[in-house]
Amino acid sequence: MLKNELMKTNQITRRFNAGLLATVASLLCLGEVAQAQPSPAGDWDIILGGQRRGTAKVTFFTDFTLSGYQISTVPQQPKSPSVNPRTGTIDTSGGSVTIPTGPRLIGEGLIEGIWSFDLSGRVIGSYTETTSISEGGTNQPVVNAYTFRGLASPNRSLNLKVQGSAANLSWTGRPSIPLLDLSGSYYGYSIYGGVNYLEFFTLSPTATPNVYDVMGSGPNYSYSGTAMLLRQKNFSMVTGSDDGTNTIVRSVTGLLGTARLPAHGNLLGQQSGVLGNVVYKINP
Repeated sequence: MLKNELMKTNQITRRFNAGLLATVASLLCLGEVAQAQPSPAGDWDIILGGQRRGTAKVTFFTDFTLSGYQISTVPQQPKSPSVNPRTGTIDTSGGSVTIPTGPRLIGEGLIEGIWSFDLSGRVIGSYTETTSISEGGTNQPVVNAYTFRGLASPNRSLNLKVQGSAANLSWTGRPSIPLLDLSGSYYGYSIYGGVNYLEFFTLSPTATPNVYDVMGSGPNYSYSGTAMLLRQKNFSMVTGSDDGTNTIVRSVTGLLGTARLPAHGNLLGQQSGVLGNVVYKINP
């Protein structure tokens, strides 16, 4: 899906990061001074908050670099009439149509960056996010830059305040662990514009633990994508389908119940070409 497109764009990010080798070397020196500080080194399950909602899996390496993958959407939007991306019709029964201005950053993204400690022992760093911008049904890979500062408790928690030109975020993390295998068949309802669209989809495991390939279909359309489960029970799913003109990206996130199988939950997010929110109910 978008992942191949993002991988190509990420080569630009990697070249940018390669130019930071001298910076990494200086961070290593600073890291030697701060060896006694709690280190974030390891694999983390991260809940995205602030001006985004979603999940991420990020690895902080002992050489003071970091990399990861995220699925994100925007917080709940005010209710407004929706555009059906497959028919192009607008529901104006509720009155005037309010169209959100500016791009909506939804979908999947690759993360590459560097980290160290400041003089007070807090974790600091920066990273680039290669993601997909969705506006009017058109999706283009873009690169955004962020800086962060916060605290790590090894093998327990990671709390970072993240600032960037595209969004101000919070990262709330816990160490990654193996989780229940969600592989299998599911059904769900994609709800927007007052209509419930019944879909069937499957989750298949990938090489990354707790990350799944998604294949699904609905009324007269099919899609593929990626899903991610965190140990905090947060679940995100990003999918893309083709309406013949543009790739329709849907990104939803929320809590997933796994106490009984098959898993079930109510997710909330955004879809390109749809005004307002999209609700996605898994095995309701």
